[in-house]
Amino acid sequence: MAKSTLAYTALCPFSHWATCTVDKDALTRVAARIQSVADTDSERGLRWAQDRILRATAFETGAVENLYDEGATYTVAMEHPGWEEELERSGDGAAQHFADQLAAYFQVREWAETPLERPLAEVDIRDLHTIATKSQEIHPVRTQFGTQDHRFISGAYKTELNAVLERDGNIHHYAPPNQVPQEMEELLRTCRSEEFINAHPVLKCAYVHWVIAHIHPFADGNGRVARAFSSMPLLESYGVPFVVYASKKRRYLQALEAADNHHHQEMVDYVAERLESVLSYLAELLESARTAEQADASLTQIQNLLAFQQDRLETREEAANRVHKGLEKLLREEAAERLGAQSIQSEVDQKGYAYRPIFGISGGGSYSQVGTNDIRLRLSVNAVSEHRSDTGVAVGYATKESSNAVVIISGDSTPDLSFRLEDCSPELSMEAELRLRNFAIKFTYAAAHKLQGELQGILKEHGRLPTVISEGEA
Repeated sequence: MAKSTLAYTALCPFSHWATCTVDKDALTRVAARIQSVADTDSERGLRWAQDRILRATAFETGAVENLYDEGATYTVAMEHPGWEEELERSGDGAAQHFADQLAAYFQVREWAETPLERPLAEVDIRDLHTIATKSQEIHPVRTQFGTQDHRFISGAYKTELNAVLERDGNIHHYAPPNQVPQEMEELLRTCRSEEFINAHPVLKCAYVHWVIAHIHPFADGNGRVARAFSSMPLLESYGVPFVVYASKKRRYLQALEAADNHHHQEMVDYVAERLESVLSYLAELLESARTAEQADASLTQIQNLLAFQQDRLETREEAANRVHKGLEKLLREEAAERLGAQSIQSEVDQKGYAYRPIFGISGGGSYSQVGTNDIRLRLSVNAVSEHRSDTGVAVGYATKESSNAVVIISGDSTPDLSFRLEDCSPELSMEAELRLRNFAIKFTYAAAHKLQGELQGILKEHGRLPTVISEGEA
C-alpha cells in the first residue's frame, strides 16, 4: 500500500544545478588518453569507435525499458558476423526497436555536430520521440481493471495523467497533460540561456535528463527520449552519449530519485561517472584497434617465418575469482579465433609464479593475487616443436575497503585493467565483459608479438632464417 501521493512539483531553475561540481581533471585525463591514440584516417579510428559505443548505447537503452532481453550488446555493437540473428533472438520485434533507438541517437549526434539554422524547439523533441518509438503500437496502462494495452501515438504528448510507484511506496505524479507544453518550453528556454550554454556538459546532461524524466511528457518512451536528448551536450563535447547499462539500472534510478528530492549532486556525479567510464572504454577500443593493426604485421611475419542483492554479498576475492575465470575463458576463445588460422597452437592454463609486485597502483590499497597461479597463454608452432612461448597474466583484489579499484588485472606487456566491485558481483556487468574481452584481445596480440621475436632468434641461430626476412625486421 502506498504511503502517500506526491503531487507534481514545477521545475526547479537551472541555477540550483549550476552550483554542483564536476571532477574535470578526471575527464581531462581520459580525454587526453583518447587524443593520444585517436586516428581519424584509420579504418578503425575515432569515428569507428564512437559508432561502436553509439550502437551499444542504442541496444542498452531498449534493454533498460525491457523492449528486449539484454546480453547481445557486444555482438550488436561490434557488428560481428551473425549479429542480426542474435538480435532477433533477443525478443519479438527486437530488430525494429533497436533500429529505432539507433536512429534516435544518430539524430541527436547530428544535432550536436551540425550548426543548427534555428534553436531546437518542442517539435524537435516530439520528432525525436517519433523516431525512438516508431515501431511501438501499444503501451501498458494501469486501470481499475488491471493493466491494459492502449493504442500508442508516437510524437504526441500524453493526454492522461501518469504516475509511478517509487521504491519507498510513494506514488509520484508527473506533470499533468495540460502543463506539459509549458514545462517543455521552459526546458528549451533554459537550454537557450547564457547560464546553461556556459555550463559544463555533465551539468547540462544531468539537468536535461532529469527535467524530461520529471515531466514525463509522453504516454511512453520518456526514458528513451530523456537518455537520447540529454546526450547532446556530451556528444558535442566528448563525442559519446550518456550510456546506461540495463544490468546497472538500479543505480541509475537511485540517482534520478535523489534529484527529485533536490539532491542534484548525486545525479551529476552519476552522469560524470558514466561519462568517465564510457570515455575509458572509447580509449580502450582505440588502443585495441591500434594494437590489432600493429599485430597484423607481426602475424604476417610469423606466417613468413613458417611459410603459414538479495543474495549474500560476495567477497572481493570471490568477485576477483569470477574475473579470473572469465578472463581465462576469453583468452582461450580469442587465442583460438585469432591465432589458429596462422597455424599457431595455443594453450591456456595456470602456472605457479614468482610473486610480482604488480598490484600497488595509485589510488591506494594493498592487493592480493587470486590463488597461487598466473593464467598462462602458451603458444607454439609445429616447425619449431620444442619451443614454447609463455605469457602470463595475474588477477588480484583489493584488501582494503577504501580502495576504489577492487579487482586488478596485470599482464606481461599489457596495461593494468581495474574494475569496481559492482562490475564483478554478483555477475560480470556488460561493461566489464566488454572491457575484459578487449584486454584478452590485446593480451593475445602481445603474446603473438613475443612469439614472433623468439622464432626470429631461433631460426637465425639455426641458420634457417628466411631470406625474405631481414635482420632489421625483428
